[in-house]
Amino acid sequence: MDQQILTTATQQLDSLSLLNKVDSFYNNAWLKLMVFVTFLLTFVGIVIPFLVQWVQRRFFVLREDRIRGDLKKYCDDLSAKIGNDIDEKIKKIRKEITKELNGANAGVYHVQGNYFMSQNNYVAATESSLDSILYYLGTDDQANTQKAFNMLLTCLPKDYKEDIEKLEHDGYKFDSIIKQIDEANNDGRYSNYLRDIKKELSAVKQRSRK
Repeated sequence: MDQQILTTATQQLDSLSLLNKVDSFYNNAWLKLMVFVTFLLTFVGIVIPFLVQWVQRRFFVLREDRIRGDLKKYCDDLSAKIGNDIDEKIKKIRKEITKELNGANAGVYHVQGNYFMSQNNYVAATESSLDSILYYLGTDDQANTQKAFNMLLTCLPKDYKEDIEKLEHDGYKFDSIIKQIDEANNDGRYSNYLRDIKKELSAVKQRSRK
């Protein structure tokens, strides 16, 4: 009887110990679960927003850099285009101004040459006609250019070798002048004048006042 009671008590103690172990296991597991859940909530609530914010900032920085780069390239291209347009316009304006100045100077020498011819001062008229021709070559005024050539061809037969030598000494190098006329001889427009000028120069160099 006593042995039976002892056995029963032992079995009850074993059952109680097992229950305690099971209870302890579940308590520990529950505690660990709570800790994990708490950590997870903390991670989701703090770390994730921080990471999202960092990614957004990084994205905005990269996007801003790209926009700045694109904007800089656009501004550089636009500036270059504007600069080229301005340069072209300045060149065009300068060219037009140069033509106007050439035309004005040519007109002055042309009138001066006509005056000297009216005074039978053919040497001075030759000099003026040469100046007017060289200035007219820098314009589009073909009509007056031809008149200046005709003035020169009218004067040369009246000149002498000494007159040409004096003009050469004063800086009117006929070889250089003929070369400039030849360079401007587009489409052969001055070919006849060049031929006649060379012919008259050849003749005048044989004609002396002595």
